[in-house]
Amino acid sequence: MFWEQLYKSFKQTGGYVLTAVGVIFSVLAFVFDHDSLRVNPALVAIIIVVVVFLIAIIITLYDLSRYFYKKSLNNSPRVLKTIKQKEMPILLTEYSDLLRIDGLVTIYRLNDEDFEEHIGYGEVINIQEDKKIQICFRKISIEQEKLSEIRKSIIIKPYITRKTINL
Repeated sequence: MFWEQLYKSFKQTGGYVLTAVGVIFSVLAFVFDHDSLRVNPALVAIIIVVVVFLIAIIITLYDLSRYFYKKSLNNSPRVLKTIKQKEMPILLTEYSDLLRIDGLVTIYRLNDEDFEEHIGYGEVINIQEDKKIQICFRKISIEQEKLSEIRKSIIIKPYITRKTINL
């Protein structure tokens, strides 16, 4: 994943363009040999290539760090499907390293005013072969029928609160 994203960052930040510019300037340093400056064109070409390479590396690593920072901000797995059951509904989510079988989660809904509204507690009951996670509600404060409507705004946090364990 890291190497793929590094390559994408290199492409997105114009790494190829910077490399081409460095090569063009290096070739121009050889073509325009100025004896009056008394500068070795090979040395100028090497300096140009090194400077352009360092600029490309810095810009690429900056873009890469921004990508991973943004990715770390949203650790909540996306809810793929809601399954109605007689007792408590089940959420089918994408994989997250933060969730484990028998782990307790707090479930929120991001409402229209960008406020996270607590809608219940759940338990991870299964991690499927395809890495999808099943979370069964243990306590829910909204109607089951409404879950499928708000599926995209559900936020799952793998935290245990004092209220969950009745303290």
